[in-house]
Amino acid sequence: MNTYFDRVISGQPVYESDGIKYIQPLRDTGEPLYEVNVAKLDKVWGCKDNPFYIKSIGENAKPKITKIRDILAHNAPLDTPEVHITKDGEISIVDGRHRFFVLKEMGKKTIIVTVAEISDFSYIDIIDGKKIVQ
Repeated sequence: MNTYFDRVISGQPVYESDGIKYIQPLRDTGEPLYEVNVAKLDKVWGCKDNPFYIKSIGENAKPKITKIRDILAHNAPLDTPEVHITKDGEISIVDGRHRFFVLKEMGKKTIIVTVAEISDFSYIDIIDGKKIVQ
């Protein structure tokens, strides 16, 4: 059985934004969840020469992209991408860049992300962050 389904069946909360279901990875339990603007996150994360920013699907990424699309096709929840905000206001996706790419490609306006507790939350407005869960 798919681990995503296992976690939902076990009672892990499911959150929804723009028609997509999300669950928070167990390793991130307790860190705050925010609904954020996809275009704004893409703009601030992709604005620099970031080697981790995905502009197009390379051969190595195709299996991950296919898996994410399959999860979405079955209406199963995705793990929330994890975002980190530095004290200088730099925002990056530290886990979930392929999920973010697929959701952006689908034209989603908002997504739910886990924001690492060590982040500087004074910059959350840059990506229109609305807190969902503490």
